Amino acid sequence: MKLFQKILTRLLIIYIGLALLVWVLKKFTGMGLDFNHAALLLTGAFLIACLVGFVFVRGLAQDPKKRIVTTLTAITLKFVLFIALLLAYVLITKNKSWEFLLTFFILYLAFTSFLLITFVSVQKNNRE
Repeated sequence: MKLFQKILTRLLIIYIGLALLVWVLKKFTGMGLDFNHAALLLTGAFLIACLVGFVFVRGLAQDPKKRIVTTLTAITLKFVLFIALLLAYVLITKNKSWEFLLTFFILYLAFTSFLLITFVSVQKNNRE
């Protein structure tokens, strides 16, 4: 569970950094989504990343042959949940603007990059 706490701490730092970036962009340049909408997307992405991190860490407790399957399951789960977040947001807010799409893909890439780097480094350390 120490690994999950480390992942959770880093995800929280990314969450705060992205929230500050969204706020600064909207406040000083007027670009981007309204902060309330961006915070909703950001919180959804954060919760999805936490769930995927938890699934991954739980999979590490299994035997080495099942770890790859668990990692792929976590990555697939992340993708499906992000698509569900995208659809839910569009259906609820009816927002289909470029600002929304840009914000969504920035969040998706930020959390995906972090999770993939974490997964690869953990798998590499477990192999050695």
